[in-house]
Amino acid sequence: MAGLLPTLEKMAALQVDAEQLLPGVFITCRVLQLSEGQLHIAVPNAALATRIRQILPKLQTGLRDKSWPVDAIRIKVQMMSGEDRVPDRPAAQATLPTHAVQAFSGLAQSLEAGPLRDALQSLVRRRR
Repeated sequence: MAGLLPTLEKMAALQVDAEQLLPGVFITCRVLQLSEGQLHIAVPNAALATRIRQILPKLQTGLRDKSWPVDAIRIKVQMMSGEDRVPDRPAAQATLPTHAVQAFSGLAQSLEAGPLRDALQSLVRRRR
């Protein structure tokens, strides 16, 4: 077990550096292995793998600048466990200023009956 600790610490430090280089993008990815200049990372889905592939040169250059011996990067799409996933954030509800709500209310009153008027009235009710 003691022999694994330096490797785990190295992978954790590499994970942190990669997250700093690609904030927001790399947060759901995991460093799997770095051996013989090849960095292997796991991504949770193909869409993110495609996005990461587009910015691989930036990641590779940034890691080299931080003294990591990365000559190539391999991406592996694999399901992540629940604890590895970023928690879902509740959608932030946009707030409208009072004058905007009043303007929508006035617009709704000036329209003839229809879907647009109904939608505006619904919006005004939710914002009051």
